[in-house]
This record gives sequence, C-alpha cells and structure tokens, in this order.
Amino acid sequence: MTITLSKVIEAGSRPSRIRRLGIALRRRPVDRGVAVAVAVGFALRLGWVCWTTRSTAELYSDQAQYLSMASQISQLVSPSIGGRVTALYPLGYPLLLSPVAFLARHTGWFSLVFGAALVNVAFGTFTVWSTSQLALRWFGSAARLPAASLMAVAPAQIYFTSVALTETVFTALLVGLVLFASTRFLAADGRFAPPRMLIVAGVFVGFATLVRSPGALVLVILVVSGRGHSARPALARALGWVVLGALIPLAPVALRNAASKSVGLAAPSRT
Repeated sequence: MTITLSKVIEAGSRPSRIRRLGIALRRRPVDRGVAVAVAVGFALRLGWVCWTTRSTAELYSDQAQYLSMASQISQLVSPSIGGRVTALYPLGYPLLLSPVAFLARHTGWFSLVFGAALVNVAFGTFTVWSTSQLALRWFGSAARLPAASLMAVAPAQIYFTSVALTETVFTALLVGLVLFASTRFLAADGRFAPPRMLIVAGVFVGFATLVRSPGALVLVILVVSGRGHSARPALARALGWVVLGALIPLAPVALRNAASKSVGLAAPSRT
C-alpha cells in the first residue's frame, strides 16, 4: 500500500504530457507559431467543408465514381462501372474511403460525401504540419513558420478538401514520404533505416501509387536521398525493403486487374 501511494504521489508531482507540451510551446515561439498555423489550417478546412459540402455528388462526375467505388468496396464488391469491372479510376482513394462508406451506410450519422470531406480535412491538416517539418529539414528553423502558414491558408489546398477527389490525400502522402526520405531513410551516421521501417514506408509508397500513379516516383526520391552513401549494396538492400513493402498493396490490385476479363492487364494503376 505504501509503495502504491508513493507511486501515486510521484506521478502526481510530475507534469502531465499536455502540461509539458504547453511549457515547451511557451519556451519555443517557433513551435507555438507552427502549432497555431496547423490549428488555423484545420479550422479553415473544416469550416469550408461544413459550409460547401453537399450531401450528394453529381451523377457522372469523378467524385461520384470515387464514392460509388468506395461504397462497392465497403460491401466487398469489386468496383465496376455499368456492371463491368473497371480500372479506369485508381483504387487507392476508394479503398481509403471504404470504411467511411461502411459507417455512413450503417449508422446514417453523415453522408458519404461529407465523410470523404472529413478525411480530406485530416490529410490536409497533416500536410500543413509535414510541410513545416520539411522546411525545417531543407532550409532551417526560420523557414518552418512561413511554410506552415502559407500551406495553412493556401486557397487550392483548402478548396480541394470539400471534394471527393485524390488531390488532398495524395499531397499529404507525397509530402510525408519526401519528409521520410529527407530525415529517416538515411541517418546522419550513414546508416539506413531498419528493415521494418523501410517496409512500412514501402507500404505507403505503394498506397500513394494506388491513389495516383506518380506516387511511384518516390522511389526515385529515395535513390537521390541515398546517393551519398559509399556502399551501393547497402542502398540496394534498403530500396529492396521499400519495394517489398510497396508490393503489399500493389500486388493484390494487379492480380485483380489481371483476373478481370474487362481489364485483363496486370497493372496496379489505372489503365
């Protein structure tokens, strides 16, 4: 009992995580400014979504096709248009929205269009933060706040949060992967990230490719990031782990497309 009470007293005497974060932000004005920029970016995107998002999308628009595919995936049905399995649209974004489609259909709390917009708000807010971290890495601490502030109020970035299109999600994935390539892929001591981290990064590279096919270019960025390593076999192994991770989301889609008579091509991206 004495030990338990002493632990409680000791824990109570320590500042909470939230309090420690508040102290750190007060001591570091740049961090506080970035946090404000991220909060403003979130508020602007959420406000825009609540003001402009409609409950339905136009029948034959790209939005309607993405939402229809998400609804089909949530019912464990291979996406099709007019009853024919299709690879006309990339599957990454509908896959991401499929849990939202499931919740919208079974709970009725929100429309699928609004749920997709909320997903975009989350990814758009992440882009504000990750842009600030990328600016820190490339240009130094002084660039963090301007970068975050510009991204927070960028009109196009705010606008696309309200539409069920791939731009917002792909931007967040791309910036996050470039940040990984700049900070974690090759450490300052010359060692590459551990295989587990590289495989996880590869999964995100594969998913970004499913959202929009230019996501595969992240592999080129990784090559450029690791070009300074003296041992090329080490770079090849690191890239191999990333490619292995990328195959986890890409291979099933490629097999699905190959098995479909209406597609007939073992390609993971749109055809």
